[in-house]
Amino acid sequence: MGGVNDLSISVLTPCRVDTLCFGALLAAVARREGGAGLLVQRSGLAALALAATILAISGWCVATRIGVPVFHPVRGTLFAMFFGALTLMSVQDRKQSLVARVFQSSWLRTFGKYSYGLYVYHGVLSQHMLHLRAEDRLGELLGSHSRGVVAQAALGVGISLVVAATSYELFEKPFLGLKRFFEAEPVAAAAGSGQAGSTTGQPGKAA
Repeated sequence: MGGVNDLSISVLTPCRVDTLCFGALLAAVARREGGAGLLVQRSGLAALALAATILAISGWCVATRIGVPVFHPVRGTLFAMFFGALTLMSVQDRKQSLVARVFQSSWLRTFGKYSYGLYVYHGVLSQHMLHLRAEDRLGELLGSHSRGVVAQAALGVGISLVVAATSYELFEKPFLGLKRFFEAEPVAAAAGSGQAGSTTGQPGKAA
């Protein structure tokens, strides 16, 4: 389209501002009084409605091929909203929500811990394995193309996880530790100190 790679249109940051803005909107609303509870309370119904809409749009595009250039980016935005609702569902009470129990499980939290590294490095490894024709070579070695596909997937996931964990421990963790120098003062404490300063700053009136 216009000399631009289709993949670039789907993944480059300027083309994904809608998803970033939606996440920022959720964060802003959650910081308002009662906002977080309201978002979590309505997240289940929102996720169901968004999932149904995504399925309807996908079915329409597959069946008719009408409006695909328009519906494709719309569906991308809806996906972002769906996963936002799913994230809110994950912080519900574990005893009352299956989704919360799954998302709060230790093994999934481990993947979440290394998720940024997995996101960054898996594409590089995938391209390298494609360049090496790993799928075909593994298929020849194992005697089946299907086995080669499964072996490449398992190998790719394993290597990506090792690289992501190493990156987190040696690179990301030291940078995350710098946050201790930028800790924000709690709003309540800041307000209290401001009021105290205004009172003590006027000794004549206090007398």
